[in-house]
Amino acid sequence: MKTVIVVLALCLSQALAWKHVESKEKLLSALKKNEKTLVAYIRPEEENSQLLEPEWLSASKKNSNFLSIDCSKLPKICQNQGISSFPTIRLYTNQDNPTRYRGPRTAHSILTFLNRSSRPQITHLFSNVEVINFSTGDDIVFIAHLDSKSDQDKETFTSLAKKYSDRYSFGLATSSSSKIECFNNPDSLTHSTTDLSLQNLNIFIQICSTPLIAEITRRNELEYYSTGKSIIHYFPSSSADQEAYISAMRPLAKKYKEYLHFVITHAREFPEAEKIMGVKRLKMKKGRLSVQKGQEVFPYFGGGDLLNPEVVEGFLGDIIRGAVRAWAGEEAQGGHDEL
Repeated sequence: MKTVIVVLALCLSQALAWKHVESKEKLLSALKKNEKTLVAYIRPEEENSQLLEPEWLSASKKNSNFLSIDCSKLPKICQNQGISSFPTIRLYTNQDNPTRYRGPRTAHSILTFLNRSSRPQITHLFSNVEVINFSTGDDIVFIAHLDSKSDQDKETFTSLAKKYSDRYSFGLATSSSSKIECFNNPDSLTHSTTDLSLQNLNIFIQICSTPLIAEITRRNELEYYSTGKSIIHYFPSSSADQEAYISAMRPLAKKYKEYLHFVITHAREFPEAEKIMGVKRLKMKKGRLSVQKGQEVFPYFGGGDLLNPEVVEGFLGDIIRGAVRAWAGEEAQGGHDEL
């Protein structure tokens, strides 16, 4: 009886999350009916699709035009759409020119992507009030202040907006001197540059859009390891745990951003990381943190709900003072690492 209840609960949960389209005809009908439709192409048996499910459910509660395709059951539809990795999210506007979503797989990011799609690639701003209001309207906002005669700078900015407008917001204001400002609102950071060359602006966009506490992946790991800075790895137990940690640690990451990298590390991306960083043997699910200083690793064994910015800052200070031993590995380590 207990097994039946569990199975029914799982089925109900899945039914609430995904609005699977059952045929190509029904998909085309839905795309024609709605001005905008967001479609997730998934394989429910794969972990990344399962991780998207609760975020998709949360986002779909605020927008009804969410559909999904089970590519395990309807492979031809997915093949015809050129879907090769899962999950893939695409925005359809009256069936034409679908836009692939390339942002974080969170409800907040998905919904801001939808809001962004309703605006032009570049919003023209005609007063300081409009500039101020626009600067806070998205997570990452770029505003170009350009001389009306600087056609080349405007052309460069337009090309960048065309490339990145699915991820960030772009505004244009007239000014006697040219510069581009960036507003990283989640981290309360601002950046500015007067070098408006295409090469520099691509770097500028990357710098401004990188969160203070980002997920480390196979694609970006070299960016962190090549700087020579110590890396503070956090292994979240859930998306809620990750969000809570980022919110709590953001001021600390901002304080030490010139010296340290704060990153989120997932076992699904780096299967051996928990063992290498000394947190695999920890029993608690929350608060698993490890500091990587060159070739040395310093796991934090307090963990749990006790982990907060003051504790982490104190732990970092203990490492610098030599009050904490580097971890010697599972085979050599028997107890607590502190001296």
